[in-house]
Amino acid sequence: MFKSEKGAQCPQCERGKLKKIKRDLEFDYKGGHKIFKQEKVFKCNICGCEFLEPDDSDRISKGLTKFRRSIDKKIARIRLILKDVLGYMIDVTGDYDGYDVNNPKELKELIDKMVRYAKRKLKESEEL
Repeated sequence: MFKSEKGAQCPQCERGKLKKIKRDLEFDYKGGHKIFKQEKVFKCNICGCEFLEPDDSDRISKGLTKFRRSIDKKIARIRLILKDVLGYMIDVTGDYDGYDVNNPKELKELIDKMVRYAKRKLKESEEL
């Protein structure tokens, strides 16, 4: 374990000295974005490697785990909604067997019905 103090030797390149800085740490995961504002980071003046103190690293790791779980939960909920919407679209399409889908008016009615349902389901999910 390296000494996380200003002026300590870099454990990566073993030549540089660590400098204590504060900066935002940004993470992206499956379309989500998380920022940890003004975290203390030790940065090597030669290789640029950055290190966190163990306590800060543990705290950020827990925060990232919570963030990833929330994104995964959101994606799972959207998948369920999309499955429901797709099932509804298939049912609606089945109702139109025998109709002339080449008729623009009937086709527009079918599409509008599907879109209204999809919008309603997405709106309901946002309210949860």
